[in-house]
Amino acid sequence: MTTTTRNIIEELRRAATEQGTGEAVRTIAGPALETWMRALDGKDADPERLDDLATLMTARLSIRDAALIAAVEPKLDTATVIDMAARPHSFNNKTLLTETLNAAFDDPHIRPD
Repeated sequence: MTTTTRNIIEELRRAATEQGTGEAVRTIAGPALETWMRALDGKDADPERLDDLATLMTARLSIRDAALIAAVEPKLDTATVIDMAARPHSFNNKTLLTETLNAAFDDPHIRPD
């Protein structure tokens, strides 16, 4: 059973205190991001997990950014997306985010839906 949406932000805060922010994001947001990645692949996705993701995106910008970059770059794997949410300030993750967004905005063949 998943944490209810109304409690998931408190669960994230509690886990951050106990485990540190990065590990808390992996533990609490990881399953929701995994579901998001399945949804982006056109697979069945648990609506409760997607609700959790929407709620968590309001609590941590890194979770929001990771979910958005996954939608922009479908070649990213789930582990990378979760790592981007958990470690947004790591050099590799900042570089990947910057390069992906630059490519998306600079490529004239990419058009918004």
